[in-house]
Amino acid sequence: MSPYAIPGLIIEKKESEEIPEIKIITVEIIVDTVCSYLNEPKENIKKKIRKREVVKCRHIIGYLSIKHTDLSLKNIAEQAFGHRDHSMVIYYSKTCRDRMDTEPPFKFQVRQIEKLLT
Repeated sequence: MSPYAIPGLIIEKKESEEIPEIKIITVEIIVDTVCSYLNEPKENIKKKIRKREVVKCRHIIGYLSIKHTDLSLKNIAEQAFGHRDHSMVIYYSKTCRDRMDTEPPFKFQVRQIEKLLT
């Protein structure tokens, strides 16, 4: 990876073109991708629902938002989860990393979603 890489900015070079395609990953794109992959309505992410499936989406969204965007935690919290505190984004990301370390199927799902983003 280049030392000048920008988080959330992916450059894809097409074979037929000389100009690379620039793809910017936003929190909205991450939310759309995660919710569609896990078949969960986007509206549920911002609601105070504590079902396992919704919480799983929140964890993955928090992890990928920190990894692929350069937004502050407060901005991620506002854009992805409504009016939740920035500390929730930290918690979601940490929980996602912990689950990825202990649950290979969960890690596989996160990697598949990450491939869809890029």
